Amino acid sequence: MESSELIPRAYQEEIFNRARHENIIAALDTGSGKTYIAVLLIRWLATQSPGTRKIHVFIVPRVPLVQQQVDFVAAQVPLTVRGYYGALVDSWQHEPARWSQEFNECDVMVMTAQVFLDAMLHAHWSMAQVALLILDEAHHARKNHPYNQILRDFYHTCEPRDRPKIFGMTASPVWNHKNPGVSLQALEYNLHAKVVGVLENKDELWEHSPRPIEIIREYPAPSESLPGYPSSLWQLLADLELHSHPVIVGGNLEVRYDVTVAEVGPYGADFYLSTHLRSLVSDLVRKHQYNYMVTQADLHQAGMLQDVEAMSVDSKESDLSSTLIQVETLLEQFGQTMSFEESFPILPEWLSPKLRVLVSVLMERRSSSFQGIVFVEQRQVAATLAWILPRIPELRGWIATGALIGHGVGRRESSVNQGMVEKKQQETLKAFRMGACNLLISTSVGEEGLDFPACDLIVRYNQLQNMVGYLQSRGRARRFDSTYIIMIPEGSQADHTRYNAMRESEPEIKRLYQYPRRSYTSEMEEEEPDDSMDLAARQRYLIASTGAVLTFGSAISLLSNLCALIPHDKYTQVLQPQYAGSFQMTVTLPSALPIPRDCLVHYGAVRRTKREAKASAAFAACKALHELKVFDDYLLPARKTSGAEIEDADGHPIPEVGLVSEMMDVLVCDPWSPWHCPGGEEAMSSSAWVYPLLFADQIESRLGLVTANNLGHLTPLTCRQVHIRFGFPMQVFFRSESELQLLQAYATFGIQWCNTSKRVKSPLACMLALLNSEGSLDFESMQDAVQHPTRQGNITHEDDGRLVLRCQLEFGRPLLLRCLREDLTPLSIPVSSNELAPVEHATYADLYEWQNKHRTRPLDIPKDGALLQVETFVRNFNSQYRLKMDTPAEIIAETSNPPKRNQKLVPEKLCESFTFPEHVRQGFLFLPPVIRRVTDVFRARSAIKQLGLPPMEEDIVVEALSLPCATAGFNNQRLETLGDSVLKLCVVVHLFNAYPFRHEGQLDGMRKNSVSNRVLLARAKEIGLERFLTSEPSAVRKWRPSSGDGRFVDGVWFAERKFARRSLQDCMESLLGVSYLSGGINMALQAGTALRLCFGGTEPWARRYKAQDATPIPPFFNGLQQALGYQFTSGELLMEAITHPSFQSDNACYQRLEFLGDALLDLVVMDYLFKKYPNATSGQLTWAKSRAVCAPALTTIGVKQLSLEKYILYNNVELGKALSQSAPEHKDISYDQIVLEGWKYEPPKALSDVMESICGAILVDSGYNFERTRAIVERVMEPLLRVLQTNLPRDPTSELMLSLARKSCQHAKFEKFASEAGQKQQNNAIRFLVHGVTIGAPLRTAVGGLTRLKALLAQRVKGQLEDPNSEFYVEKLCDCRTKGKQNKTQTVDVAREDLDDEKEEEFAVLGALELREVEGILENTGDDEGEDDEEQEQDEEQEHREDVDLQDIKAEDEVWPPMEADTVYEPMTTEDEEDMYFDEVVEKMLFG
Repeated sequence: MESSELIPRAYQEEIFNRARHENIIAALDTGSGKTYIAVLLIRWLATQSPGTRKIHVFIVPRVPLVQQQVDFVAAQVPLTVRGYYGALVDSWQHEPARWSQEFNECDVMVMTAQVFLDAMLHAHWSMAQVALLILDEAHHARKNHPYNQILRDFYHTCEPRDRPKIFGMTASPVWNHKNPGVSLQALEYNLHAKVVGVLENKDELWEHSPRPIEIIREYPAPSESLPGYPSSLWQLLADLELHSHPVIVGGNLEVRYDVTVAEVGPYGADFYLSTHLRSLVSDLVRKHQYNYMVTQADLHQAGMLQDVEAMSVDSKESDLSSTLIQVETLLEQFGQTMSFEESFPILPEWLSPKLRVLVSVLMERRSSSFQGIVFVEQRQVAATLAWILPRIPELRGWIATGALIGHGVGRRESSVNQGMVEKKQQETLKAFRMGACNLLISTSVGEEGLDFPACDLIVRYNQLQNMVGYLQSRGRARRFDSTYIIMIPEGSQADHTRYNAMRESEPEIKRLYQYPRRSYTSEMEEEEPDDSMDLAARQRYLIASTGAVLTFGSAISLLSNLCALIPHDKYTQVLQPQYAGSFQMTVTLPSALPIPRDCLVHYGAVRRTKREAKASAAFAACKALHELKVFDDYLLPARKTSGAEIEDADGHPIPEVGLVSEMMDVLVCDPWSPWHCPGGEEAMSSSAWVYPLLFADQIESRLGLVTANNLGHLTPLTCRQVHIRFGFPMQVFFRSESELQLLQAYATFGIQWCNTSKRVKSPLACMLALLNSEGSLDFESMQDAVQHPTRQGNITHEDDGRLVLRCQLEFGRPLLLRCLREDLTPLSIPVSSNELAPVEHATYADLYEWQNKHRTRPLDIPKDGALLQVETFVRNFNSQYRLKMDTPAEIIAETSNPPKRNQKLVPEKLCESFTFPEHVRQGFLFLPPVIRRVTDVFRARSAIKQLGLPPMEEDIVVEALSLPCATAGFNNQRLETLGDSVLKLCVVVHLFNAYPFRHEGQLDGMRKNSVSNRVLLARAKEIGLERFLTSEPSAVRKWRPSSGDGRFVDGVWFAERKFARRSLQDCMESLLGVSYLSGGINMALQAGTALRLCFGGTEPWARRYKAQDATPIPPFFNGLQQALGYQFTSGELLMEAITHPSFQSDNACYQRLEFLGDALLDLVVMDYLFKKYPNATSGQLTWAKSRAVCAPALTTIGVKQLSLEKYILYNNVELGKALSQSAPEHKDISYDQIVLEGWKYEPPKALSDVMESICGAILVDSGYNFERTRAIVERVMEPLLRVLQTNLPRDPTSELMLSLARKSCQHAKFEKFASEAGQKQQNNAIRFLVHGVTIGAPLRTAVGGLTRLKALLAQRVKGQLEDPNSEFYVEKLCDCRTKGKQNKTQTVDVAREDLDDEKEEEFAVLGALELREVEGILENTGDDEGEDDEEQEQDEEQEHREDVDLQDIKAEDEVWPPMEADTVYEPMTTEDEEDMYFDEVVEKMLFG
C-alpha cells in the first residue's frame, strides 16, 4: 500500500459516507484500500466538535501492523500519529500521567489490541476519550479475543452519548461458511456495527480488486516406503532405541517428523530432525554443565580445583550424558553418508509427491518478475520448505525463499520448532517487498493485514480450514493474471467438498451485507455464538477510587500475572493458579502467596461453557485478592519502580527529579545577617549582641563576638587543644553609626592580617571586638588601634615570641619576632654555622641591597641597628574544630613534634610592630572555627525545629548536615551509611505489616520506590532540607560571614551556596543515622516521619503491631531454639520461616520473613561495625558489611551455628542434592576464609534465605523488640563479626571496576554471548569488553555460578589491562581520560544492587562508587570553592619559596645559622611592588 498522498475512489467515498452516519464494518477485498477509508474518517472527525479533546484509536491484531499503519496514516493527515505495542510501552504502561501526556500530545494512536485493553482495564484510559475506534481485521472480534473484550467490557458499558464511532475493516467477516447469517450477526453484535459492502460502485471495486484464477492441483499420496533413500535419521534413532527417550522425543517430535516427511519428503524431514537434535544436544549440554570452558589451570589459580574434583554425577545425569554422546555419534555417522550442504545433489525421489507438484507449479510460472506466497500450517514445514526449494535443481538460481512464521512462545530463531523474533520477521518482509526474496513460505501470520506486493501466485499448500483463511490468503493474489492454487490430495472428496462449499457460499455471504437488511437489534444477542445466559450473568467489579474495572475477560490474565511475580529460584518452577472442574470450576492459588489459607481456593459460578466457568472462578479470586489489598486500586499487583509517575509505599506521588540540576544553587539559612534591616539597605541596625569569648581556663573575657542578632545559647568548641567557651550574650546599643564603622574597621584589619591576607571588601556580618573590664565594648582601645595600628622601635627581649611585625622588605607578610639579635647589625658578615666561612654577600646589608635592587622605588637600607630573628606569622584561614572529645592518644599525637617554621633575619629599622596585644591576635586566629561552630549549631537547631525532628544531640546533627566538600574534619558519610540501613529496616517493617497478604516480589518493588535516591531527593526538596546543609570549605580565604553573599527571604537571612544534589539524599539518610544513635529505632521512626518517609508513623512498633498468638512449638525445633538462645511463642511463625516455596503445605513459605530478615541483618551488622570502628570511612563500613550479609557468609553461619540444613522444609530433589553438598563444605570453611574469599563459593540460596527468615521471625515473634533481636543476632553471628576488618581486600570483580575507574574508563562491561554459530539466542559464554575489544579468552557459562565466573574472568583480565607490555593494556585501548570523561555518580537514582555490570554506563557507575568508597572522592561544590583551594596552594607555595630554613641555635651562639642568600631570598618583582602598594593604600583607607 503506497503511503503518498492519495485521491479517494468512488467506492471508498461510498463506504465513507455510510461510516459517517453509523457504525460499520467495511467488508472489502484485500488491497481495495480499506485503510484509506479510515483516514477519510479521521480527517472528517478531526474537524468536528472543536471544543472537545478526543483522539482517534486504530487498533490492530499484530505487532508488525503497528508501524505499517502509523506510516500510512501519518502520510495522509496533518496530525500527530504514534504507535504503541507491548515492548514499547512496558516501562510506563501503568502510569496514568504518561498516558495523559500521550493523550494530550497525540491525535491518532495506533496500537495493538492488548495494549489498549490493558490501559482500559487499569483505568489509565476511558472509552469516552475516544472519538473514533478503528479495528483492523475486525473479524477477530469473537470469543475472548482482546477486540471482543474491549467492546464487550468497555464499549457496551459506556454511556451511549460518550461512545466513539466504530469503523471495522475486514476482507472476510464470516468464519463459518455453513451458517454465515449467524456469524455476521454475531460480529455485528460484538462490534455494535453493521457489516457493509459496496453497492453502487462495484465495477470500480472490481478494477482495483481483481480476482485470481482459482485452480485445484491434486497430488499423489506419499509412498509408505522410501526406495532409493538411505536409512532415515528417525530409523537410526529407533535402531538405538532413542526414538522413545523422553528427553529426545518431547513435544510431539515424531508427529512433526512424520508431517514433514509427508509434506516435504524424507530428505527435508531429516534436515529438520538433524537441526532439531543438534539444537537439543547443545541446550542439554549447556544445561548440565558438560561443556564448561574453565580449564583446570584457571580453577587452580582461583583456588577452586577441589570443587570440581569433588563434583559427583548421579545415575540420572550419567544416563543423560550417555544418551547425548549416542546422539552426537549418530549425527556424525549420518553426516558421512548424507549431507545438507548446498552443493549436495538432491534426487527427485527424495522429495514428497506433494513437493514435486509444487515444483512443477512454480516451473510453470517462471519469470524474471515472479513473486509468490506458499501458505502452510506448521512452522517446521515452512522452515524446511524455505531451506530445500532453492536447492532443488530445477529451481536453483531462480527461486529465492524466505520463511515467515509467528512469534510463538519461544524466542530462539535457531530452532525450526520455535517462533520467529520480530526483527527477523521484519527482515524477511523487507526482503520480499524489495524483491530480494521472490517466494515467501508463510504460516497463517501472513494471511492478513501485512502489506505485501501483489503476487503472481498464491499456493494453499494445506487444506482450507475456514472461510477467513480462504478469503484472506486468496486476497494476496490481486494481479489481473494471478493464480490461486489449492492443493488437495488425490481422491479426497471431503477436501473438494469443503473448497466448493466455501467458494459457492461467497456470493451468498456478500449478498447478506451488500444489500439492505434490517438494522441491528438486541435480538442478535440470542444468536451470538457465546452462550447468552453466560453473557447475561457476567459481572463487572468497578473500583470507584480509580475507575479500574475487573471483568471476566481480564481476570484470568491478572491472576496469572500476579503468580508469575512470586520470586523463585532454580529449584522452583514459575508458580501459576490451578483450575479444576468443568462447568463449575475452582481455582487454587499457589501456597507461596502469603494470604489466609482459606483464601487460596476460590469457586466460580455454574456456567454453560468451560471457558466462562474458568473466567468466573478467576473473577472471584481477583475480587477477593483486591479486598485483601494484594491488588491495588488500579488492579495492579506491583507498582512501577521507574518512569514519570511512581508512588511510594503509602501511595504518595514521587515527583520526577530529572529537572533538579546536578549542581544546585541553593539558599542556606545563615546566622550572620547583615547590619541593615530587611526594609532597606540604608537602614542600619541600632544595636548588637555581644558574646564574650573565654579561652582555656580564662575567667574574665577581654574579647567578644559581635553579631546583629541574638543567636541564643552557644555551645563550646575545642580547636588546637584550646577549649573555647561563649559567655552569656548581652545586647548593646550604638550611639552613632560611627561606632559600628569603628567595629568594622577594627575587625577588618585583624581578619586581613590574622586570617585571609586580603582585605574583606563587603561589610562584615560578625566581628571580633575588645571588651573592657566591665564586659562592655572598649571603643577607646579599638579607636587607638585603628588610628595607630603599628609602631616602630622600642623592641626588647621581653617581646621575643610575642610581637608581630611587618618589614618593608616583605610589606604584605606579617612576621613573628623570635629573638632580638643585638649581637648582629646589617654590617655583620653572614657565616656558615659549621665553617664560619663568608658566603656570597659580604654583609647582611649587601644581601638586603641585592634583594632591593629590582624595586621601582628602592628602599634605603640601614647600616646600623640590631637585626631581628623572625619567622612567618602563621595566619589561620582554617575553620576546622574538634567536634567530639578526642582520646588521650590522639591528643598526644597532635601536640607532639610541633611543626618547625622557617626563620630569617631582618633589619630592626625596616620593621614596625602591630599594636594588637597577644590575646587579640589569639582571638582573631580562633575566629574562623568560632564562626564555623556558631554556623553549624545554628543550622542544626534550625533543622530540628523547622523540620519537626525529635530532640537529638546537636553535635551529631552538625555532623549529619556537614557535606564532605566542607572539609571540616568530619562529615555525614558515616552517618549516611548507618542511616541507609535504618531507612531500609523501617520501611520494610512498615510494608511487612501494612500489606500482610502481598508476597516478596510485590513488597520489593514497593521497598525500592520508598528507599530510592529519587524518593529521598524528592522528599528532601519538599521539606527544604537544602536550607540547613553546610558546604562551605574550611579554608576561609574568602570571608563568607559578610553581607555580600546572601539575601533576605521573608525577613530571614539566607546565604547563597552551591552543592551537588546527591548531598540531599545523603543528608536524609544521615539524619536517620543520628536519630538511631540518639534514641534507637523509636526516635528513628519520629525522624523518618518528619522527613516524610514511609515509616508508618511515629508510634513504636511494639504498640503499633499486634503480638503473635501463641501456638505449639514442635519438638523438632528444640535444637534450633537452643542454638539461637531464643524460645519462640508462635510455632506457625517458625514453621513459615523454614518452609521453602517448593514445599506445599498449610503454611506460607519463608519469602516474606526473608524479606524482613534481610533488612534486619543489614542494620544489625552495620550498627556493630559503626560502633566497633569509629574511625572507619563510609566505604570501609559498606565493604565490611557486604562481606557479612552475602549468601556465602550467611550460609556458613547458618550451617556452623544453627545447622539450618537439617530444618529446611523443601520438596525438590535437586535442592536436596545441593544442600547435602554445600552444607559439609561450609561447615569446614573458616570464618576468615569465607570473609576473604566468599566470592569463590555459591551455595544454594535457600540456606542464606532461611538464615534471614529466621532472624526476621525472631523480630516478629518478639513483638518487634529490636534491641532484643539485635542482641540475639549479634550473638549468633559473633564468630563472623569478630573477623571483619575495615581493610578487607575486594573481590576480583570489584578490583577490576576500581582499576578501570582510576583510569576514568567509561566503556567497559561484561557480556554474555553465544559461543557457537547458529546459537544467537543462547548466551552460553561470557567475555569482558573494553571499548568493544574482547580482553583475553571468554569463559563458558553454566547454570548458576555467574558471580563466581565473572570474578574468575575479572581476575584474569585485570592483569592484562594493567600490563604495559600487553596488547590489552588499558591505556592503549581507552582514551576516555584524554577526552575529559569523568567518573560520575551523582546522576544515579537507582540502588547499587540494581546496577548491571553488563551495561557500559552502569559498569562505569559501579566503578565510580568503588573509587569513591576507597579513596574518599568528594563531589565538587562550586567554582568559588575551587578558587579558594587554588589560592591556598599558591599562597603556601609562595610562602615556602620565601621562607628560610634555619637550624635551631643556642642562646650563647655568636653566629647566625647558614644563609644561602641567593637561593633563600628572591628579588622583589613588579608584582611584589604592586602587592606592597596595595597594602599601603588599604592601610591609608582604613587608618588615614
